[in-house]
Amino acid sequence: IDEEPPGALLDALRTAHASGARIMSICSGVFILAASGLLHGKAATTHWRYTDALQSRYPMIDVRPDVLYVDNGTVLIPLAVQLVWISGCT
Repeated sequence: IDEEPPGALLDALRTAHASGARIMSICSGVFILAASGLLHGKAATTHWRYTDALQSRYPMIDVRPDVLYVDNGTVLIPLAVQLVWISGCT
């Protein structure tokens, strides 16, 4: 969470999202989505250990520490791997 993701990865995420792909991250992977700008003005969650860091680093995101997942339509952020099957595959 302390390093900037590679530009090529961020560009690939933006391109996929613009093409209509549903994007999902798990736990601290939300920092990559945040760095890509895909969460600007949207709600997101992560492991409780990282919520303050996420909000501090990306104040334009509505960080929700008290939920298990956030579904913004085309961007899905489950808190844990166990929720991927429930939320991402339904």
